Formats: sequence, C-alpha cells, structure tokens
Amino acid sequence: MSIVLFCINVFSISYGGESTLETRLTQELTRIKGVKMAQVSLTLEGKDITEAQVDIRSQSGYKFTKEQKTVIIDFIAYSAPGLIPENIKLNISNEPLISFPTNSVPYISTSIEEQIATKVKGKLPVEEIYINYINPGKNFLGEYKIKPRVAVIVKIIPGKELREKAIFDLVDALCKTVKDLSIENILIIDTDAHNIFQLIN
Repeated sequence: MSIVLFCINVFSISYGGESTLETRLTQELTRIKGVKMAQVSLTLEGKDITEAQVDIRSQSGYKFTKEQKTVIIDFIAYSAPGLIPENIKLNISNEPLISFPTNSVPYISTSIEEQIATKVKGKLPVEEIYINYINPGKNFLGEYKIKPRVAVIVKIIPGKELREKAIFDLVDALCKTVKDLSIENILIIDTDAHNIFQLIN
C-alpha cells in the first residue's frame, strides 16, 4: 500500500517530509474556501482505514452547501485506503475545534509523485495542485481489494477558468501515469469544494 501527496505550484515542486495522513488531509482541507480550521482523525484496522472524524471550523458567515459537504466527504474517502463515505462523520461549526487523539496513520511518499508531477506540470491554469494517490496492492488472486484511486485539489489562478480540455488532459495524464487507474476512480475538486470533473463527466 502506498499513499502519495504532493504539491505543485507555478514555479516549483515542493515535497513534504515525514508526517501523518491526518496531518496531510488537515492541511489540504484548510485550502478549501470557507474553512478556517480543520482536524481529521482516522481509525485504522489492519492496513485499512475504517472510519474518519472530520471537524471543520468555518470562517465567519460562511455556510457550506449540501453539495460542498458531500464533495469534502468524497475527497477524504478517496484519499484514505479502505474508507467509504458512509463511515465519515463530518462536523462543521463556528465553535472552536475540540482536540482528540489520532492513530497517526503514516504518510508514505514514493517515486510516483515525481512521475505525476512531470506529466501535469505546466498543463493547467492552476496556482497549485494537490494529489492523493491510493494504491492498495493486489491479493493472491491478482485482484485489487480496493481499486487504485486518485483525489485531486486544484487552486485555479484568479481570473482563469479550468476548461474541459485541461481537465481531460489531467485525467488522461493520471491514467497514463498510474497503472490500472480507471477514470471512475478519479476525483478532481477545486478550492470552492466543487467536483469539477463530475460536472463535465
């Protein structure tokens, strides 16, 4: 099993050091419009993540739509091996976050990070792109317990528009770079928590 996260901006590619998956997902959630603070706690059983608690403190006066809440839940599910949306508890409030213990689920970086970066850098009108890659591996029958998945957050350059061709170019690059990745296992959202790939798919 490998979990990959990376960030590309217009000028450089930056790679994070050792961390936990909870920390990485928390950092990504705070990039979404309306999120002032976030905290993610994952429950690990064996090699799979079975449950998640996601607490978000919204910015003053900001109200998340039902669609945005669904996109956030889907993003967390796509980013964690074994996790399904039904097992994610999302709490959004204006109250201070309450600290709780986590399981310190490890974050593992592999060379696939650089391969994907090379494919997509410079192709999109985005300031930054964040990708979580889940590759759980196959069982003894050569079958996937969980299909490989990729979850993407893009921060679009102000005043620019992410057109259909650019989105499909990204999808094509992902499918060509990540072995056995299928189009239905790709999630692309923007920092407004809109599922931009689903809108045109």
